[in-house]
Amino acid sequence: MRRWLCDLSARSVADLTLFDPDTVDAKDPEYVWDLPGGGKRFVAKAKGIKTTVVSGQILYQDGEHQGGLPGKVLRSYDA
Repeated sequence: MRRWLCDLSARSVADLTLFDPDTVDAKDPEYVWDLPGGGKRFVAKAKGIKTTVVSGQILYQDGEHQGGLPGKVLRSYDA
């Protein structure tokens, strides 16, 4: 197995996903009705992902959102 090593200094901004390569996979997609006005969207969650870190803050831990909203949305027309 190839291991990647990197140096994340204290002032760096990075997005990281920690996962188990033996179990990471997509769950069955589903519709959720959580948009304003009861609008629906299509969601495909993942399994086997331990932690997602965005801009140095833990965003998801064991599949549960931790409350923060770090980072920003990038859109093609913002370029």
